[in-house]
Amino acid sequence: MKIFVHHIYEYKKGLRKLVLYTGPVSEKERIIDKLEKHEISYIVDDVSSEKINVFFGAGECINVLRNFQTLELDKLSDTEDFILGAMLGYDLIIQCRRFVKRKNGADRKNNLIKTEQHDQNKTVACNYKTKINHLEKDLQEKDFIIRKNEYDLKTIKNRIEEYEINEMILKEEISRLEFENCSVEGFEYDDECSCFEQNNCEYKNRIDSIKSSVDLSSKTVLLVGGRKKLKEYCREIVESGNGLFVHHDGGLEDSKKKLSSTALKADIVICALDCISHSACKSMKKICKKENKNILYLKNTAVSTLSEQIKAVC
Repeated sequence: MKIFVHHIYEYKKGLRKLVLYTGPVSEKERIIDKLEKHEISYIVDDVSSEKINVFFGAGECINVLRNFQTLELDKLSDTEDFILGAMLGYDLIIQCRRFVKRKNGADRKNNLIKTEQHDQNKTVACNYKTKINHLEKDLQEKDFIIRKNEYDLKTIKNRIEEYEINEMILKEEISRLEFENCSVEGFEYDDECSCFEQNNCEYKNRIDSIKSSVDLSSKTVLLVGGRKKLKEYCREIVESGNGLFVHHDGGLEDSKKKLSSTALKADIVICALDCISHSACKSMKKICKKENKNILYLKNTAVSTLSEQIKAVC
């Protein structure tokens, strides 16, 4: 405390404008009491749990210190260090030399730090670029795999559709062969229309009863394929049921280009599987699925089967 009291004496005599005193924490309260007793401006900075730095002196000098970023002596900027030394009364020439030395050292240190940061950033950028290249390569490989899988899936779907059509055609062929092997009393098989006809007027009466049971309410029915007599019977059933009948042979004589446009105008599409190409049947299936139209696959050309399928979608 003797040194501290002596510093107060020097300040009172005008020998110093600002004083820095370093002392133990245990003296903090006594130091503050004395400074306030003498009405001297001050700032106390806790250096550690054991030591304190006390700045006291002219109020103008204390106000300058309050604008410093920190009062930790080893963390002062070059400018703050110069100002503090000048206010403490250190030799001005020595302070100028100290400022230049610190400044040059700080510049070299900053340049070194900047160089190191630049090298680090360059390394990081190079690593990121390498990772990006690997990711892009992986993305291209995965994109190729996805496109290949999509192509394979599309191929499989097309094959499934072909198999379904072939299955229908085979079932129709099996049904036709079974009919050929059957002997039905009172009927004979007509090769042209693939249906059984009765030799007397009973068959005509049966057609009339079927026609009267169908009501199409002005719907358009498209028959694709089929033989001549099936076409005639289908026309009779549709027109007698207040419907519009349209026929396309599937591309045998009629233009295949008109098949799609004709199907779009129809409400019901019938594919006669015993007399139609695979491509025409497949095309009709796709169009009806896309346009949400009713499509019937006529597995045998019996008139009763045709009427029952038409009634099912009316």
